[in-house]
Amino acid sequence: MASNFNLAKNRLKGLASPFREDNSLYENYTSVLENQLTDGIIESVNTENLNQNLIYSMPHHPIIRNDKETTKLRIVLDVSSKEKNCFSLNDNLKVGPNLNPNLLILLLKFREFRIELVSDVKKAFLQIVLAEDCQRFLWSDNFPPNNFKIYRNKKVTFGVKSSPFLLASNHKTPHKRITKDHIL
Repeated sequence: MASNFNLAKNRLKGLASPFREDNSLYENYTSVLENQLTDGIIESVNTENLNQNLIYSMPHHPIIRNDKETTKLRIVLDVSSKEKNCFSLNDNLKVGPNLNPNLLILLLKFREFRIELVSDVKKAFLQIVLAEDCQRFLWSDNFPPNNFKIYRNKKVTFGVKSSPFLLASNHKTPHKRITKDHIL
């Protein structure tokens, strides 16, 4: 997979115009990133001795949903972005088998008992830890950006085509502990 650092850098520069027009958008965007840093979802990358030719950097943009009560701004990482004649992150990942149960069978089993238990894992994809250097993105403390900071996602990114498999496989084997020896 070829580097798309320049594509990610140009997309980040493209955010300067919307941020200039709406300063609260920039403040909210920065707040989301700061919360993700605090929550351990992302981390800053030491850029010393960094070879940009070997790293895929994900462009990102805001999705604004004023009708939502809890999450009005969401940062979307574009894992399908690619330079001309190159492959994207999604192009290089396998979907994996469908591990989700058959919905009809699940509904029939649900009706077997008088009391049912339902749960929802908060931000389920963000509960799965990734190996280092799988997914990176750029940010700047000022716009238009002059200097870039590099961050890495420490958790599975929603939108990566292997995410549903990773989530389902973690639900299938919650009792197993993954050690550093298991990480490829």
